[in-house]
This record gives sequence, C-alpha cells and structure tokens, in this order.
Amino acid sequence: MNIRTTRRRTAAAALGIAVVGALAACSDDNGGDNASDTTAPETVTETVTADQGTPSDTTSDNATGTETQTSENNAAGGDGGSVATLVFDGTDLASQFTNVQCREDGSDEFEIDLWNDDRTDHVEVDLDVRDQPRVDGLGVDREGKEWESTDAQERDATVEIDGDTYRVNGQLEVDDDHPDAGDVADLELEVSCV
Repeated sequence: MNIRTTRRRTAAAALGIAVVGALAACSDDNGGDNASDTTAPETVTETVTADQGTPSDTTSDNATGTETQTSENNAAGGDGGSVATLVFDGTDLASQFTNVQCREDGSDEFEIDLWNDDRTDHVEVDLDVRDQPRVDGLGVDREGKEWESTDAQERDATVEIDGDTYRVNGQLEVDDDHPDAGDVADLELEVSCV
C-alpha cells in the first residue's frame, strides 16, 4: 500500500529492463555489427530521486488510465483536487491531508490517495465505479498504525459520486500485525477530483 515503495519498485524494474535490453543489444553474435533488420523494443523509464519528498504536480494520460496529482497549493482550492471532509476515528483531519491524488485505473476503477504535509500519514480509497459504485478497498496509515477494511466492511461502505466529487463512508480496522488489532474506526471522506 505504500506508494513510495511502489514507485521505487516500478522505477527499479524499468531501469533493470533497460539495462538488460542494453546488454542484450551489445552482446549479439554478429561480430560487432549491431545493426539488424528488427526494431528494438521501446523502453520508458521514470527517474525517481532520493530527495523527492512530495510528488510534483503531474497529469498524465496513458494506456492504463488517467492520473491527476495535486500538491498542497492546488488542494487548497486551485485547479486541482481538494478535501472537503476527512473525519477518521472521530477526528477532523481535512486540513492535515493537503496532497490529493486521483487516478482512473481503466474504465471501472478509481483510486484516491491523500497525504499529510510530511507524507507520514496516508489515506487510500479504491473504488469500483461500474453501474453501482462500491468500495473496493480502504486503507489509512496514521500515527504508526495501519488500518484496512475487511471484505464485509467494504460491502457495508457507502459511495456517492456527483460529477468530480466523491463521498465515501465506511469502517476500517487495525492491521492484524499491530497490538491493537481488531480496533475499528469510522472514515468519512468527501474529495473533489478535477
């Protein structure tokens, strides 16, 4: 669920593929003449630097979907997404989660990620937006605890979509590996994604 780890793994995998492709191109058996009649596969890589603490403003459109990511400046009411409501376990956190990322993953799935300013706390919402929208996964990393929704909690959660506004209400419980496993908390979220 950690987006930093996922990005690093993706970047490392892309770099690994590029290196293997380069080595294969240099080590053919045609006596040093690397020209051939076949077209080399296209490799696309993304450079991720160690000092990349918060994501840059990004909008991309590719074969897997559309991604819109906004920094705290845009989330405060600019032309990006914004958090109208975020109440978790009875605490209003809307002003603390200023980094908003909304991502359409194909035609049926939509993902919403929220980060606090120092990127230590994270809220993740996965939605199935087919005919009757439903929650496909809820996750909250907050103050060292990882909270996740169970299948039953996902079925009981509610989703409302009104244009670019997404409202989600549901419950999560502390991950099994934590001493507080089984504790349950309510999540109320309203996000605008543009």
